[in-house]
Amino acid sequence: MRLLSLVEESSSQQALALAEEGFARRLAETEMRFERRLAEELGAVNERLTALDKRLTEEVAKVRTELADVRADILKWMFLFWIGQAAVMATLLSYFRH
Repeated sequence: MRLLSLVEESSSQQALALAEEGFARRLAETEMRFERRLAEELGAVNERLTALDKRLTEEVAKVRTELADVRADILKWMFLFWIGQAAVMATLLSYFRH
């Protein structure tokens, strides 16, 4: 009886050890698959972010160029206005002197 009990206990321990090993192996495989998939997804996200960063940089450069052109146009028209105003003031002052 006692021998049967020892054999049963030993079998239970072996079965438990095998189940633990199988679970640990499946857990490790699952972790590896998860890490591989996560690395792939992060790589794809990184590629998309890099492309977006490049596109944003290009768009910002275009906007800066357009702003510089607008600024130059505004300055040109301001100087023309000031020159016109100076000519009008000079003309008015010359009429008042005579």
